[in-house]
Amino acid sequence: MVIIKKIVLLVLLSLTLVAAEVKWAEDYESALVEAKKQNKDLYIFISSTYCPWCAKFEREVLTNAKVIKALEKDYIVVGLNKEMDDIPAGYTAKVIPRHYFAQANGKSYYTFAGYYDANDFLDTLQEIQEERVDLIKGN
Repeated sequence: MVIIKKIVLLVLLSLTLVAAEVKWAEDYESALVEAKKQNKDLYIFISSTYCPWCAKFEREVLTNAKVIKALEKDYIVVGLNKEMDDIPAGYTAKVIPRHYFAQANGKSYYTFAGYYDANDFLDTLQEIQEERVDLIKGN
């Protein structure tokens, strides 16, 4: 009986150590459909296979539980790789990592480039939500 309890405890502990992961949309088009269906905006992350800052952002920020909760509350999340995916018209991947926030119709209302740590990214998400209406009017 003691062995079974130890095994159960080890399994439960190992499950808590598994990193959380954001739920990625399959592709841009399916993200648009899902955003319309759920009445959410899009968060579009454009990266590159050869970008160490992109990998760091994915590894350290997009696995943060608070970031995941904030993103999934308001956005459908889609990741695009500039070498492997078609970048939709109106978006650019000249500087990466590139972050876009767009309405469910695909129209972008906010973008920035570069690496932000989890706290700075969370602050940015909050600012975008607070100013969303004005940002959309401005585009």
